[in-house]
Parts: sequence; C-alpha cells; structure tokens
Amino acid sequence: MTKKTKEEKEKLSVSVTKKLKELNELDTVGDLIKDNKIEFTHKEKKYRVRKPNLKEKNNIRNKTNKKYIELLDNDDFILREQLIVKLKKNGVDVDNMERKIKGLQSEIENVQVKLAQISDKKTVDILKKDIEDLMREQQLITIDIKEYLEPCIETELAEFGNLYMIYSLLEKEVNIMVYNAETGEKGKLTGTKWIKVFNSYDEFLNTEEDDLISKSAYYLSLIIFNRGLERDSK
Repeated sequence: MTKKTKEEKEKLSVSVTKKLKELNELDTVGDLIKDNKIEFTHKEKKYRVRKPNLKEKNNIRNKTNKKYIELLDNDDFILREQLIVKLKKNGVDVDNMERKIKGLQSEIENVQVKLAQISDKKTVDILKKDIEDLMREQQLITIDIKEYLEPCIETELAEFGNLYMIYSLLEKEVNIMVYNAETGEKGKLTGTKWIKVFNSYDEFLNTEEDDLISKSAYYLSLIIFNRGLERDSK
C-alpha cells in the first residue's frame, strides 16, 4: 500500500471537494442525461456511458461475485471488520474516523440550512466557504480511511465492480462507411454507430487513457445517482 503525502492528500481533497460542489450546484444534471445515457467528447472523439440493461447487470453482478470468491481465497486480503479490529489494536480507530465524517456532514447540513435563509452576499460567501472547508476536512478523513482499508476485500471488490462497469458501459461513436467491393476502397459515409471502446477487460486495464476513464467514471456516477440505479437490483 502506497501512502500519500500530506500535500497529495490536500490536492486530492480539493479536487474531490470541487467535484462534489459541482454536483451540489448542478441544476442541469437531468439535461445531461438523455435516454439514460450521457455523451461527451474526449480528444475530439465522441464517447458515451449509459445505464446497463438487464443482461449487463447480471453479467456485472456475476463477475463481481466470482471476484468475491477469489478474494476470500487470497491471503493478501481480509474482510473489512477483521481489518478494522487489527487497525484498532495498532492505534488506528476507523470507527471513530467514520463518526467524525458523520459529524462533519451534520455541520455541513446545518450551514446549508442557514445558507438557504440568507440573502446578504457577503454572508452567503462566508457560509459557502465554511461548507467548502468542512467538505475538505471530510474528504481528508475519507482519504485516510480509504488508505487504511485498501487491503480489505470489500474495498477491492468495490473497485473491481466500478471498473468492470465502466469497461462494460463505455462506448465510442464510429463512422459507417460503404466499401467498394471491387477496389476495397472506402466509399461514402452512410452514418454512425456506437461500439464498445475496449475489446476485453485486460485491454481496458492496460489502457493509458486515464483521463478518459476518469471522465467516464464521473458521468456514469451521475447516471447512477440521478436515476437511483441499483447495481444489484433484482
């Protein structure tokens, strides 16, 4: 497990807080989502992520269940509760850290209530800054918890599930060309279609397109949270 430096944690916290702020202030999330899909551009190419159909949901769930069985037999990982007990014996109280996060969330909500009742711009700016500071503090604790619980089965399983979902639901738009049967040369463009970006999960894991994957994860999360999609829905 690679520990992040304090500076790295601060940068990550600011980045995550900014994203959360964007989500909180985004009144047009519904406008981004068309027919349970979000289209976006990356390096001048069109991509999209979408809500999975029933067959894809079952496939993702089956792959995740298989991964869970594999992890249970892997001595490099232990269950979350077992790891929390071990950490507490070594002076790291994850339960207390999670209580702090809930406490900070209550503070954020209290400030948001005040904010809704204020119209004075100066006071509004102060309260918004208070919310950002609380969110940043919350994220720093979250980052620490994530690092401490990295070796647990549940963390690895969630990471696998998220990645496999992106792999399954990320598509790109390609042109449909008519070919000349005699010369083999491209003819005129007749339209476009959507195809999967990656041919296999291994190809997906080995990609160097980190920005594309990050964008895809972000937009897919908008679909999931906005539509109330349940990964394990029956």
